[in-house]
Amino acid sequence: MRQEDIFAAAIGVKSPWTITKVNLEIGDGELHIEIDFPSGSEFEYRDEATGRTSLLKAYDSSVKTWRHMNFFQYRCYLHARIPRVRTEGGKIEQVTAPWEGAVGGFTMLFEAFILQPVKAMPVHQVCRTSGSCGMSPALSKGVVKNLPKGEIAFDRFNAVKIMDDAVGKVRKVLAKMHPLLRNCRCVLTGKLDFARINPFCATHALL
Repeated sequence: MRQEDIFAAAIGVKSPWTITKVNLEIGDGELHIEIDFPSGSEFEYRDEATGRTSLLKAYDSSVKTWRHMNFFQYRCYLHARIPRVRTEGGKIEQVTAPWEGAVGGFTMLFEAFILQPVKAMPVHQVCRTSGSCGMSPALSKGVVKNLPKGEIAFDRFNAVKIMDDAVGKVRKVLAKMHPLLRNCRCVLTGKLDFARINPFCATHALL
């Protein structure tokens, strides 16, 4: 069985959707799964007004992203092309993916996972326990909208990564301006290795 088939079974990806790519970004601690469908595919659409269900072809499509449950220590995100269809009444409506949750940006399984501990502990503690609250505006907006009494606790990994990236950008600019500041990343980030870093930086780090 291919790894794509294993992930499809775990996530609940069903025909006509298929997993086309699985990208594990070890350094970022993230797993990105891309989902697509073949040209000419038909999708089940239920008209809420009439209650009728029909199979319709895609009118157009757009890519959406959802936060899914972690796979081991890796935060998981689904990126899928979701179609819009032309209904029998002539309206253009978007199809709901089978893994899609009630809150925009989260899968159904992720919502179920988060709601369980919410029954027993404050929302901000759930965020710290699950590591689910990233620093993207979409996640913050979802928490504020659907949990107005909740407290947002940003994921420490995301905060550290943003700061580390910022330090890296500043270091590159300074290195171009001052050659003596080259190879000083470990000093700026607090990770000293005196056997490898620039002696000039090491000396000033100890002052």
